[in-house]
Amino acid sequence: MAQVPSSLRASEVSFADSSDWKINETEGIHRPDGEFFRTPLFRITHTSPEGIKTQWTQPLTISSHTPTGVLIVPTVSLDNSQGLIISLRSEPGIPHKVWGPGFQTSYANTAGKECVTEFFNTTWEELIQGLAPLYADGDRNFEKVNMIGTRAVSADKINSLTNEQVITTLSEIKVAYRTNPTIFNQHLMSLLGHISLL
Repeated sequence: MAQVPSSLRASEVSFADSSDWKINETEGIHRPDGEFFRTPLFRITHTSPEGIKTQWTQPLTISSHTPTGVLIVPTVSLDNSQGLIISLRSEPGIPHKVWGPGFQTSYANTAGKECVTEFFNTTWEELIQGLAPLYADGDRNFEKVNMIGTRAVSADKINSLTNEQVITTLSEIKVAYRTNPTIFNQHLMSLLGHISLL
């Protein structure tokens, strides 16, 4: 699993130049249509076991939907092991592509939802029922919940994989991680931890 350059480039722009995202005093960063997320400012209060209180303010992201999205690693039976389907992804702010779950999409991403439900031949509601909730990124997000898990598929699904999806094993991922952990995204790492606890 070699490092692959990303097809995404991130560059800062002014909110005045954006029709999709706005900023104001109460909602912080937000979309006028209310989709995806908003980032207001929070006052955080911490009370120590001794009763000493400290406070600070920081922005936290609030997702427009709960659960926010799904992270699924499809599994397929191989001769002597369980195969895991993972996907190579370009993500904003990361200079190279990273390996993530076979399917990773948000509730607000209509095309992504259609792709994952078509692959598993199911509805969004049924898909979520078979997954486990996981709070994500507590330092940046307010009560963000992703539904994560694995889902077994038949061997014939291998023929419908894209050129950026591969079948690998947990042991192969461990070897690649020891060599270069930056080629994996945090969602896949969370999922692999989930798998190891099952």
